[in-house]
Amino acid sequence: KSDYQYHLPYRDGEAHPVLQSFDGAFSHTGYSKYALDFEMPEGTPVYSARGGTVVKVVESHTKHGPTEEYRDDSNYVVIQHEDGTWAEYHHLMYNGVIVKVGQHVEENQQIAISGNTGFTTGPHLHFVVAHRISWDKSASIPVQFRSVKGTIRQPVVGVAYQAK
Repeated sequence: KSDYQYHLPYRDGEAHPVLQSFDGAFSHTGYSKYALDFEMPEGTPVYSARGGTVVKVVESHTKHGPTEEYRDDSNYVVIQHEDGTWAEYHHLMYNGVIVKVGQHVEENQQIAISGNTGFTTGPHLHFVVAHRISWDKSASIPVQFRSVKGTIRQPVVGVAYQAK
């Protein structure tokens, strides 16, 4: 668990409904247990939830679909934070990443453009924070966010949280 209060991964003032929260039955199990899916139209700017260093970028995929066979077709950015955790931002637009590996980003800096690539049933942003457990094993962790209405500790499906 992280006590850090993350910025919602979109522009201040915007609100995007949660489609799937922690432990979501559709696909938030195992590594993705503490992932969140935010409904987000294709072309929406994606912002860093926390500052850090970009460690991985994939933006070459164009396919998507509602089954596991599309899992490896997601475009995404991974940002490593100073405490060793990292955030992943998935389902980005083809050629929609605007940061580079090795680049330092500040919290609430635009990093990408949302899309609909990989294992999806529709356009959304899949966001997850994880940490390494051992040399070859990592796990997602529950995080909290700041919103205009205060701290979000347990995001609720269907609620649109406004970024602050």
